[in-house]
Amino acid sequence: MIKGIKLIAVCFWMICPCFGQGQKEYYNTGQLKAEGQTEKGKKEGVWNFYYPNGTLSAEENYEEGKLHGLAHYFGFSGHLIAKENWVLGLLHGESTYYYSKGQIEKKGKYEESLYQGEWLFYYLNGKMKRKGRYLNGLPDGKWTFYYEDGTIWQEGNFREGKEDGNWKFYSTKGHLQFFGKYENGKRVGDWFKYNRMGKRKRINPDKLE
Repeated sequence: MIKGIKLIAVCFWMICPCFGQGQKEYYNTGQLKAEGQTEKGKKEGVWNFYYPNGTLSAEENYEEGKLHGLAHYFGFSGHLIAKENWVLGLLHGESTYYYSKGQIEKKGKYEESLYQGEWLFYYLNGKMKRKGRYLNGLPDGKWTFYYEDGTIWQEGNFREGKEDGNWKFYSTKGHLQFFGKYENGKRVGDWFKYNRMGKRKRINPDKLE
């Protein structure tokens, strides 16, 4: 009876060698570099990666050898630096990136590894740095840029990655300072400079700082 059980087990593994096998990768020093499961020679499920000092550098999910699902990335000191979503080897969906002390640096969505939709960028102090929309990886639509204290610096529109349409520039005090128009990334037409009283004068856009 025992021999029969052994025979059945052997036959089963011969017929279905599809269960995950534990795999480990090492640095030349012998320090563990990565560990996880493989199926048919391809990464499958959760894989952990390590820096040469043994600190966890990444935790990724795989399907048929391709990144798939949530991935976490860590700095040398163990702090979280990124959370990304992957679909069969391509970035897709919400992702968030962090400064070394945990503050959010930027966040937004990917589609097929390209920035898509609204992205938000932050200064180290937590204030908004810039925000705007992307289309197929390029800035497209309204964008707003800020000084480090949160005051608006400039605002306008992009089209296929280049400034397009009316743009406004503000002083550190929040007063309108310059106004003009872009076409295909170049300043065109009349540009104006405003004083503190709101009065404007025409200027040469090529000399705009």
